[in-house]
Amino acid sequence: MSGRRALFRLWLVASAAWLIGWVLFIRGRCHPMPNGGMMCEHDRAGVLSFMGDFVAWTPFQVYLLGLSVPLAVLIAGFVIAWFWPRGGMP
Repeated sequence: MSGRRALFRLWLVASAAWLIGWVLFIRGRCHPMPNGGMMCEHDRAGVLSFMGDFVAWTPFQVYLLGLSVPLAVLIAGFVIAWFWPRGGMP
């Protein structure tokens, strides 16, 4: 098996784990509002703590934030694989 294929499979497993964790986070912290948005709460020490205790997100923002991390890692992997020498990766 080539190293690039193995890294892609590793990315698939890690992305699935990330998305499962993201869904569990959203289900535990966000509540639907009557206008279709989501009211999400987070702890004070969290990454998004600068937004306050509660944040109103649209479903598109929730999906975009959840998918942005796996896509960023995939793009970074493609860039690294592009510049990596062909014979250098096992």
